[in-house]
Amino acid sequence: MERPEIYIIFICQDESGRVLLGKRAEGHRDEPGRYDIGSCHFLINENPISTFKKAVVEEYGALTFKNEYLGFREGEKIVEGKRVHWTGLDFRVIVSSNFFKLPKTEKINAYMWASLNNFPINEEVHSQLPSFLEKYKDKLRIKKR
Repeated sequence: MERPEIYIIFICQDESGRVLLGKRAEGHRDEPGRYDIGSCHFLINENPISTFKKAVVEEYGALTFKNEYLGFREGEKIVEGKRVHWTGLDFRVIVSSNFFKLPKTEKINAYMWASLNNFPINEEVHSQLPSFLEKYKDKLRIKKR
């Protein structure tokens, strides 16, 4: 293992249970062009709750009004030619679909609200998203339209 990394990973849902997905821009460091939930690096001397609340504002322009720690996951990936062991602290955050402004960023170039019957297929989503959804399916309560 060349280096460990810790991430805060968060699924952003509205009051009706829809999931907000961002499409990774072509310049993203891994899996560009795929839809994903939110994430950010967790750095030394940071609080995980304040870190992910700040990331929700930066990535989605939304303020959280409810959040829940779901658990953690870990795995390996190659980033910039280096093997990385990652640990993800997973959260669920509820936002109002009426009170957010999707910012234009270098990392995300499109957004969509998804329910179970319009969720992108596996080839269109980040490789870790299906395992996230499977692990937390009972806690997420993703609605059908």
